[in-house]
Amino acid sequence: MKIGIFGGSFDPVHNGHVALAEHFYEQLRLDKIIVIPALVAPHKTQLRTADAADRLNMCRLAFADERFEISDIEILRGGKSYTVDTLSYLHEKYPDSELYLIIGADMLLYFDKWFRWRDIADMAYICAAVRNDNPDEYELLRKYSFSALADIKERIILSGAKPFEVSSTGIREKIRSGESVEQLVPPEVAKYIKDGGLYADDCP
Repeated sequence: MKIGIFGGSFDPVHNGHVALAEHFYEQLRLDKIIVIPALVAPHKTQLRTADAADRLNMCRLAFADERFEISDIEILRGGKSYTVDTLSYLHEKYPDSELYLIIGADMLLYFDKWFRWRDIADMAYICAAVRNDNPDEYELLRKYSFSALADIKERIILSGAKPFEVSSTGIREKIRSGESVEQLVPPEVAKYIKDGGLYADDCP
């Protein structure tokens, strides 16, 4: 099988996350995508404002069809969520499958700072979405892939995607300000956030 791996804080999951996953599902003709909320992401410097159970539930609502599988492996593992550990587990679970790690273009730009990044590339193709309305970004990522990431350049897949300007941080700020986020997150997620009172009392 061809399996996509899509991890993140998802705090909250939003339409940009969904669009990115759907883009690579179609572009790479994947058999499925495993969505993996992190317990503690190593690069995060602030506390999360929704607990693991809520973020897991929101992912189940946002990625509800048969193309996606929601996994709690990083939450159950405990501690910081290192991608290399997750891929090692999945590589053993699906030994005859190709794994495709889905990340944003901003994350690719410091991929050589990730813990055991060469081992990550050995186990999975690194798939980054590039804004298809910004040729400069594509050229920047291409040059970066052929310089800092020269050792693994054949394992990197750059794919043009329609940009979706939204961030989880921005969504939390809007909720704190009493603004609607219904256009930024899936309807089921918007209802879950509202019903649970998530983020409303979050501190900037």
